[in-house]
Amino acid sequence: GLPAIVGVTVVRHYVVPALPDILFCIGAFEFTRRMGMFGLFAVLMIPAAFSMLKKRDETGQKGDGIVHYNYPLILIEGLLVGGITGMIGAGGGFLIIPALVILAHIDMKVAVGTSLIIIAFKSLLGFFLGDALTMEVDWAFLSIFTGISFVGIFIGSYLSNFIDGYKLKKGFGYFIFVMAIFIFYMEFFVKQ
Repeated sequence: GLPAIVGVTVVRHYVVPALPDILFCIGAFEFTRRMGMFGLFAVLMIPAAFSMLKKRDETGQKGDGIVHYNYPLILIEGLLVGGITGMIGAGGGFLIIPALVILAHIDMKVAVGTSLIIIAFKSLLGFFLGDALTMEVDWAFLSIFTGISFVGIFIGSYLSNFIDGYKLKKGFGYFIFVMAIFIFYMEFFVKQ
């Protein structure tokens, strides 16, 4: 979580403000910063989806029954996911969950809960140190949306007791794949 927070803070503070609105033009076609950010997001979602669909052992246990973590790899992954999340402004869960399951060998249900904590810290930090200082915020709408989200968290937590971790992982993989196609379609084929 901490490397991800560092990654998102550095990218949101230094990289995103330095990018021009139009990255490049090909004839009359303008490739905008938004297209670049969401295009990168959609492209990164595809391997994440396929990695979630692969059947593999989800535990990092050796023969001794102890879970072993590759901390340097997790540190690098946290910085990269934080940087990518800071660049596109969304999608941490699509990248954090596969990384936790595949790189840290964490059970799918634990990875979902862990990613929510990481996303909450990154989002709050990014919002209060960035957007809340530079734009007008509709606090009433934000409060209603946050309240509905809390209700959804409790419903999801209850329902997770009835869903097998492998089925959840597989369903999440398909969901990521569909969302990647949808985002790519909306950004590049639907006129804004």
